[in-house]
Amino acid sequence: MLGRVRRAEVALSAGLLTLSAGFAWLVWRLPDAPGYSQVGPKVVPAMAAIGLLVASCVLLFEAMAGGFRGRVVEDTDPFDAKGFAWLAAGLALQMVLIQYTGFVAAATLLFLLTARGLGSRRWARDLLIGAVLASVLYGLFTGVLGLSLGPSFGNPFRSSA
Repeated sequence: MLGRVRRAEVALSAGLLTLSAGFAWLVWRLPDAPGYSQVGPKVVPAMAAIGLLVASCVLLFEAMAGGFRGRVVEDTDPFDAKGFAWLAAGLALQMVLIQYTGFVAAATLLFLLTARGLGSRRWARDLLIGAVLASVLYGLFTGVLGLSLGPSFGNPFRSSA
């Protein structure tokens, strides 16, 4: 060995390498592109699998060579329960409200509560940024990629029949 080996780091790296290999095997089993097409359903997952394999090999090498570089030894940031609660509330509300308020409003609320959970107290600014980002993402997904995200703004008064 090149240095002192930390067993937990080796185990973490080996676990990631195992997961990466499993992901690569699943990608390899995807169907090939039909006809003469060079780009098919395997391209992006294959690039992700290769990236994960490379990253896990690098981590394993670092763990075997004496430990991860730049690792913080002591925990200086304790768990922030209030911040976690804001983020969890944002995710839960987004999942529940998206069918009633639509994608843009639900994603804006998610951004707003996530920003609050990360310490921001500028509600108006965060609301504006969230609305702009959600609108742009909605436009990209529906207009450019042709994917359906449902209505941009829902109708909370519609009947559920």
